[in-house]
Amino acid sequence: MSGWHWLAILLVSGLVFSIWAFQRWGIYEFPKTEETPAAYGLSEVVVKELISEDGARIQVWVSSPDEGAPTILSFYGNAAKIGGSMERFKPLMAKGYGIVVMQYRGASGDKNRSSERGFAMDARALYDQMDTLIGRVVPSERRILHGLSLGSAVGARLASEREFGAVILEASMPRACRYYTKRYRGFPFCYLMWSERYDTVDLIDRVTAPKLFVHGAKDKSLPFEWAVQLAEIAPDPKRIVVFPDGGHADLAKHGLIDLMSEFIEDVIPSAE
Repeated sequence: MSGWHWLAILLVSGLVFSIWAFQRWGIYEFPKTEETPAAYGLSEVVVKELISEDGARIQVWVSSPDEGAPTILSFYGNAAKIGGSMERFKPLMAKGYGIVVMQYRGASGDKNRSSERGFAMDARALYDQMDTLIGRVVPSERRILHGLSLGSAVGARLASEREFGAVILEASMPRACRYYTKRYRGFPFCYLMWSERYDTVDLIDRVTAPKLFVHGAKDKSLPFEWAVQLAEIAPDPKRIVVFPDGGHADLAKHGLIDLMSEFIEDVIPSAE
């Protein structure tokens, strides 16, 4: 082969290695310091542990519901902390809602490697073991799925595989690769990435529960138009709310928690 052929092989090999390395080490930005509910004043929260599909032990923060109240399974965003993610739901805990937040692999002292595949296994295990974790039976129609940003993709996949009474996707995106293309000035990640893609757009049609899409009009990370596009192809029933002054992860300051409560009360029948 000529020198040009070798050069082409080296360039392609370098590109493949770079994408592989990015998928493995360049995506997840979770804090590494271990957290406790006490640091956030969450006296009602208990830390438990699930056994994932591959045997990994994953930490779960649990605030049990009042008798007959719905329980929210929440998946937080990239670079976020589990404590702060749980803390924002204190008003719902005060109303008697159950709140369950799974710690991600590779976050807050966890020694496992973060990955889309791992998160999916952990999320299914969380759903399947939730009654044991809470200490009482929570029927599927009283389980609420919530996901923020990256967590909206983790949650949407779970909602396409398990039954929920309602689904709330906050700051959602059709595909994660679109975010990286935007972040890195047009680099064609969607043509090059083979993992960590979070292709919610390809499975949203299997999410049949009532859906609420919420987004901030001033979100600089994930444009609200992306959530609108995702909502448009999602099956009914669905609703989309855009907060005019909302950013990416600050919607709790703009009425998100009250909106979630109203939506849940509207679509989930009261327990008799």
